[in-house]
Amino acid sequence: MTTWNHRVIHKIQTGPQGSSVDYYEIHEVYYNEDGKPTSVTLEAVVPYGESPDELKDDFERMQEAFSKPILDYSDFDTK
Repeated sequence: MTTWNHRVIHKIQTGPQGSSVDYYEIHEVYYNEDGKPTSVTLEAVVPYGESPDELKDDFERMQEAFSKPILDYSDFDTK
């Protein structure tokens, strides 16, 4: 069984002149048996539901990400 949850992910975007911009998104993060984060979705996620109640439930699960430490996107092998 795969364990996952939503997490706030810190990213850095580098511009053409070498300048960089820090930003944050919510992603799904997957964990190994020891509870260590091992992978992250390439793209950020948005709330989704096939009914208003499902959408609300998904949104509330995403809100839980703000009570956990922020993870750095660069810590994952996303290539």
